[in-house]
Amino acid sequence: MSFFIDRSGIGGSSLEEPRPQKVIEISAPESPADEDQNDLTMEIPSGSDLEHEDRQVVTALNSVTNIEFPSGVKKRKPLGVLKSKSRAARLKDRKSIQSTRKSVSWKSSEGSERILDSDDRVAETEGMFFCGDSKKRKNKKVFEYDESNMMTKMDIPEDLINKYQSGSKFHSSHIKQAKVKHQLEKQESKLSEAAEKAAKVDMFMSEQPGYIDIGDEELLSLDQDTIQKNVDISSAEKRFDLSLKQFGPYKVNYTRNGRYLLIGGKMGHVASFDWNKKSLCSEINVMETVNDLCWLHNENMFAVAQKRWVYIYDRAGVELHALRQLDRVKSMQFLPYHFLLATMNDLGFLSYLDVSIGRVVSTLATGLKGVREIKQNPQNAVIYSAHPNGVVNMWAPSSNKPLAKMLCHLSAVATLAVDKTGNYLSTCGIDRRLRIFDLRMYRPIHSFKLSVSARSLDFSQRGMLAAAFPRNVDIFKGVCESESAVKPYLTHRLHRTQIGNVEFCPYEDVLGVGHHMGISSLLVPGAGEPNFDALESNPFATKQQRREAEVKSLLDKIQPEMISLEKNLLLKVHEQQPKDIASVPQPLKISLKKKARGGNKAMKREQKKSGIKEDERRARAQEVNRKRAKEEKLKKHVAKKNSETQPFDPLARFATKNK
Repeated sequence: MSFFIDRSGIGGSSLEEPRPQKVIEISAPESPADEDQNDLTMEIPSGSDLEHEDRQVVTALNSVTNIEFPSGVKKRKPLGVLKSKSRAARLKDRKSIQSTRKSVSWKSSEGSERILDSDDRVAETEGMFFCGDSKKRKNKKVFEYDESNMMTKMDIPEDLINKYQSGSKFHSSHIKQAKVKHQLEKQESKLSEAAEKAAKVDMFMSEQPGYIDIGDEELLSLDQDTIQKNVDISSAEKRFDLSLKQFGPYKVNYTRNGRYLLIGGKMGHVASFDWNKKSLCSEINVMETVNDLCWLHNENMFAVAQKRWVYIYDRAGVELHALRQLDRVKSMQFLPYHFLLATMNDLGFLSYLDVSIGRVVSTLATGLKGVREIKQNPQNAVIYSAHPNGVVNMWAPSSNKPLAKMLCHLSAVATLAVDKTGNYLSTCGIDRRLRIFDLRMYRPIHSFKLSVSARSLDFSQRGMLAAAFPRNVDIFKGVCESESAVKPYLTHRLHRTQIGNVEFCPYEDVLGVGHHMGISSLLVPGAGEPNFDALESNPFATKQQRREAEVKSLLDKIQPEMISLEKNLLLKVHEQQPKDIASVPQPLKISLKKKARGGNKAMKREQKKSGIKEDERRARAQEVNRKRAKEEKLKKHVAKKNSETQPFDPLARFATKNK
């Protein structure tokens, strides 16, 4: 390997005669066995008279290639660490250092020249090096580099890119305005770049969902002990039981990222902890009946529906607020994108509380007492309420009446659940019927007869359905897609206890079960989503990331008026209907004569204009009332004429009269 050293750029003046170039040979390993040796050795004959400029270059090369100097040649310090006493000497050294800054250049196979500027460093390639001043690289031999070994752009399948495309590409060839054309092309490039980035993220999501493979054996024969023995250590630690016999039955609730667990006993015991690390965050006894509990926007706050009112606690278990507007609450749901806490009390009143401002947004009277449970649709934030008459109502805070009603059972609805896609609704009544409804068509697609009525239902992120019965828990797989009756995927039986509720942990193959004897964490392979979006819900978020996510979610908060049955309402543009020009009152053009002796003052002119405008407004109102009275008179005349032609009805006098 040879270094061609240009001495014209190292010190001295440009008026001096050009000196002949010197070539310093550096031996590189030739055999494959020597390729592992990264050190290069510079062969300089002992006693050679190297000048000061050459030694500067050798010092620069030695900092990169670990050159070994033979005996008789002293190794000098690099120029960057030389110290001078006088100011003139320091300026001279600074100029010398600036003049020795080199640049490395090569030409690619396509002919494009590339330059790397650096301080005392050399770019190494497989063949030749060119070292010298970048301004004086004319007529120098430059290494031709083959780009076949260089890193190229990642090849992304077109099918994957089309998956994240928002639509067909926009062609701006027909647009003549240059500015508009440039803006549209820039917007189109941003959309295509976003689609490519999303496709790249999808390519790198290599995590696969779990599954069970036991051959021809039935899955019902598997118990939790067998599953725990055949999984890895980290997954086996997620299977545990907490024995809490005094304050049951318990209810469980996970955070959106699936890291923290909140439990509450009917007799007043409330605790929150990191269930993966088994580290306790808070544990209190409210000394009152606990009807329901749920996390708020993150793990720093949670709400507890106690016997009289709803209380808000922080992560350490300190009481923050007592919400006396929400009394005798039986069930709660938190809407994370709207910052609304939806509560239903035993009198049938549905209330929405905005936790960001601490104000009740809406209170709706359902007119039905004894509501068993409420659940939310994750896609459109509509609240589903289960009533004793077998009807499931759908509510929004902007409407006093239900958005829709579904007669799901001929008896009372015991429990219900909505899947994560918002397309399927599962209900179970006291008639022991488990029904699956398609919310896109509002009709049942499956109906199963159970031996016992279910007490709690919950869908996992991958569509599994968990049904809690008094003594056992059944997990169904593919219950929404299959047409025939589905056998349970897994079954877990609890002895000498009764189950309260069940809930799947997000992004984990874990099912939380609350019962009279405490809580249990069960392993359900394939239940959780293996890949998570760190900008949506990050299980490994730091304190700073959690704060930034909270501020961002507050800025992106959706107003309660936007809640409706339509999922894609936020993606649509509200188009205002054009008004009839004739119906819009035209502004009056008032011209006043100029008067002397104070009659032309600004105040008096405005008084005259306001009087003329008021007269015109009254005239328009009288004209509208005149037209309305004329239309009503015509309607009465037509109705009277039609009544004369109809036969006499003796029961007509009992009909209600329209006012």
